[in-house]
Amino acid sequence: DLEVIVRAAHARHPELGRPAIFSISFGSWPALEVAARCPEHVDGVITFGGYASFESVVRFCLDGVMHLDGRAVPMAFDPLNMPALFLNVMRFMDIDDDPEPLAEALREMCYRTWGRMELKAEGRLVPFIDAIAETLPASQRALFREGAGGGDAARVHVENALARAQDALTFLDPTNAIASLRCPVVVCHGRDDDVIPWGEAVMLHRAVSAHVPSRLYLTGLYAHTGQGTPAPGDILREAANLLGLTRVMANGGRLRDALGHRTNL
Repeated sequence: DLEVIVRAAHARHPELGRPAIFSISFGSWPALEVAARCPEHVDGVITFGGYASFESVVRFCLDGVMHLDGRAVPMAFDPLNMPALFLNVMRFMDIDDDPEPLAEALREMCYRTWGRMELKAEGRLVPFIDAIAETLPASQRALFREGAGGGDAARVHVENALARAQDALTFLDPTNAIASLRCPVVVCHGRDDDVIPWGEAVMLHRAVSAHVPSRLYLTGLYAHTGQGTPAPGDILREAANLLGLTRVMANGGRLRDALGHRTNL
């Protein structure tokens, strides 16, 4: 769908030039993929909160550990993600009963809790888990509790599911798209992101800058879904980052000129 839109936008309005693609979160993959597929139609890509390795992001959602340059960095991570993660790997699990009631319960958990920042506090999800579990067949309640609440048991289920998935999820890896890019990429990320850790931005920038012009902006002003507050000593640095981000956004459609050229652009 995104590729169709990008091609149509450029074809119908050539006077505007090639469009830049702006992506948020996991949308970085389709943005990079489309830019790689139709370079003649794309001016550049701007990612905010994107990722370099899908597998590493999934593992971060499980244990809150960011891996960067050989270091394992524990960070705060969002417990509200677990039902969606569990839901998306269910097809790689052995579930004896009809899986649809379990899937619907996990969706309901997302509907009731997503976007409610106060529910990230420890223990706040328990009433929701208890209420929804009662609507399930007895044989699926324990699995739902694990999937909705996280913890060691949930990690084991997801790890096993990922091992079984093998090649089924490789399309979510941006490596091939990055290698084929012919347009500049601006990588932006919040240091307090608790869904996709900021180390992914560093790795993404390193990967794309080997092929095309790239800029990296790490900011303490934003988490994954909300605004952050910088420490007083960081205000000047954050102001510079904000100015850089503003310039990038203002140059949407002209990123090739703003970030410089290489012969393959």
